[in-house]
Amino acid sequence: HTTAAGVGQVLATPATGAEDATGNITVTAGAASQLSIEDAADGSGDPFPDPFVSTADDEVRFYAIARDAAGNFSGYEEATWEWDSGCDDLGGLSVASGTSVKFTAAALGTCQLRATHGTLGTVTTGDVTVGPGEVASIDILDASGAAVTAALLKAGGTECTGGACTDGCGTCALSVQGYDADGNPAPAGSVDWSLTAPIGNVAPVSGSSTVLTATTVGPGHVSASHSNGFVAQTGELTVEAGDLAEIQIQNSSGQSPVQISLLQGRTEELFAVGLDAFDNPVGLTCANVNWTASAGDLSSATGCSTIYTASVAGAGHTVSVDSSDLSGSPDDSVTVNVVAGSIDELH
Repeated sequence: HTTAAGVGQVLATPATGAEDATGNITVTAGAASQLSIEDAADGSGDPFPDPFVSTADDEVRFYAIARDAAGNFSGYEEATWEWDSGCDDLGGLSVASGTSVKFTAAALGTCQLRATHGTLGTVTTGDVTVGPGEVASIDILDASGAAVTAALLKAGGTECTGGACTDGCGTCALSVQGYDADGNPAPAGSVDWSLTAPIGNVAPVSGSSTVLTATTVGPGHVSASHSNGFVAQTGELTVEAGDLAEIQIQNSSGQSPVQISLLQGRTEELFAVGLDAFDNPVGLTCANVNWTASAGDLSSATGCSTIYTASVAGAGHTVSVDSSDLSGSPDDSVTVNVVAGSIDELH
C-alpha cells in the first residue's frame, strides 16, 4: 500500500540466501483533494505558521498548493485571494486571482488570508500580523499626542493644560514619534534634543522625551535629531515676558547702577524698567510709577522716567522708585553722591 509519491524499489530479504529487489517503482500523486496556502511554489514548502508575523517593510508571496488525500503535491491551482471579512483588511494583495499572490505589507493589523478554489473549496491561513517597519521619519508631539505647531509661550508660565503645548503656558512636555515608510507609527527610540534659539531650556537633552521650559523672550524651535539622520522641529514657538517680578532703576545705557556720582548741577535721566523672573522686560503702567529723592530735584514725580538734578552737594543721597504694579516699598533705589562743583560764572 503506497501513500507517498516518488520512485522506489521493493526489496526482498530471505532468511537465507541473497536479497532481491524489483526495478524502480514510480508512485504518482493521487487526485487533488485539498488546497493549502504555502511558502513555496513546487510543493517543497510548508503552510505559513500561525501566527505569521511581518513588518510593513516586507513583501511575502503566498502559493495555492493542491495536494492529494495523503498530502502529496499535486500541483498548484488558481484560486481567488481575499482577506477574511471578520478582521482588518490588510490590503496589499497583488492580484485577486492566481496560483499565487504577493502581499506587500503596509497597513498594521492582524487578519487571515483566504484562498478559494472552484472544486477544492476554501482554505485560510492562521493569523497574519503586520507590525511597523523601520523608522523612516520622526515628529515631535506634545503630551496630548498632537504635533507641536506655532504657539505663544510665557516665560515662567505654568505647565501646559491637558498636555497641549498651546498659547499661554510655559512648560511643555514633548516626545518623539517615529513613522515607517508607510506612515505607520514606529518606536523612534532616543533622540538628541536642542533649541534653535535660546528661548529657554530642554531637559533631558537626550532620550525619547523632554520638557521645554520657556525663559527668554523671542522666537525659536525645539529640534530632535535621530541617530539615523532624521531631524524634526516644532513649529515656531515665541516666548513672551512673564509676570512682573522686579522693577529696576536703569540709566540711558540700560545699566542698573547701585551708585552714581554727579557734579553739583549736573543731571541724570533715570528709567523705571519692569522685569520678570528671568530678566525679560515687562511693561509698566507709567501712571502707577512714583519717584522720590532724599535730596536734589526730579523733573517728574510720576512716570516711567524722570530727570534727576544734583542740586544739593553731599554723599549718600537716595533716589527711589515705587509702583503699585508690584508690592513692596520701595521697588528699587540708587545712591547718589553729589560733588560740589566749581564756580563757573559770577552774577
